Amino acid sequence: MFQATSADLIDNFPSKIKQFALQQLAMMDNLVDYYDARWNENFAPAFWIRFFVYWPQNLVGYLGIRKDGIAAKLANVLGWLIEAIFLLYKPLLKKLL
Repeated sequence: MFQATSADLIDNFPSKIKQFALQQLAMMDNLVDYYDARWNENFAPAFWIRFFVYWPQNLVGYLGIRKDGIAAKLANVLGWLIEAIFLLYKPLLKKLL
């Protein structure tokens, strides 16, 4: 009799079962590569340009609203207006604070 089951590798970490251990090592290698790429991304100028240009759209996406919808586009325009106002009145804001 053959029974097929599935096991969660994360819940069984670390495992002494050879089959699980090999899969867990491969998964750990992938995680190291993923986080290494994310770390290097933080030092790329293009990442920061995209971050500051599209931060309102990303914020709307985190709230669960579609990033390509009208609400996200309106959030982008509103965010850009806030940034522009802040840049125009920065010296005044410095004096007030």
